[in-house]
Amino acid sequence: MKPRTLCLVAVAVVASALTAPLAQAKPAAKPVAITQYLHGTQQYGELQKPAGQGDYAVMDGKAPAGTSARSSGVTNYVGGPNTECAGNTLFPVWVGAVDGTPTGNATVDLFLQTAGSGSFEVRLFSNVGEQLCNADYPGTIGSETVTFTSGQDKATVVLKNINPKHKPVGSLMLQITPVLSAPPYVARVQYDATAANSRITFSCLPKAGKTSC
Repeated sequence: MKPRTLCLVAVAVVASALTAPLAQAKPAAKPVAITQYLHGTQQYGELQKPAGQGDYAVMDGKAPAGTSARSSGVTNYVGGPNTECAGNTLFPVWVGAVDGTPTGNATVDLFLQTAGSGSFEVRLFSNVGEQLCNADYPGTIGSETVTFTSGQDKATVVLKNINPKHKPVGSLMLQITPVLSAPPYVARVQYDATAANSRITFSCLPKAGKTSC
């Protein structure tokens, strides 16, 4: 084989070796939109679980089909209970399965019944499936305070730049926590009905090789 021919063959082999990994590389996963609806098994959320146990209500991608809303109370006790708790069984709490990494902003739409003006905090935790308080409190991956007026029937809150510490995430916990400095009030979150489909919407980055969360 002539020297010029050998040179051309060598160049072709090197070029092929350099470009082959690029051709074989899989495209990076793109975030997908996830909506999880709040559900319950009892008409009143306070009856769903015994106090002190972690059998939480569920949120998932199945939209409610019923017409009768369930509800769970948010009561401002002014002097308690402990607000440094994730999964506090005295507050409305939902847990939803996730198989990826939530990212960006999360939007929470809550249908309400309110008597009096006040405020509560919407808190989002990752990988929490039990009540964790005080020294064990894990901190949120997103939180925002909602201020409402008497008779207000809906609140929408955006949790900005949610960023889980441990990635990927196996579950998200949504908790409604009263703001104790607010005046005394009673409010209820309505959910699990077509006209009261309280929900959380967020973007999720799937695991490597996956296309969904």
